[in-house]
Amino acid sequence: MSSNFIRKTISAIYYLSQLYISAIYLSYLSQLSIIYLSYLSQLSISTIYLNYLSQLEDAAD
Repeated sequence: MSSNFIRKTISAIYYLSQLYISAIYLSYLSQLSIIYLSYLSQLSISTIYLNYLSQLEDAAD
């Protein structure tokens, strides 16, 4: 009975550690996606701004 309890305890600890590792991995992925999305939005904002500037230059000519 004692070895069975130890085996169940070890498997429970292993299961919880796997959950913890997957939670860390998911938070890392979400941070990466947030960084990627902010980079894309900055890129699109700068593209819109550059288009606006070129239109102003065309209007000045």
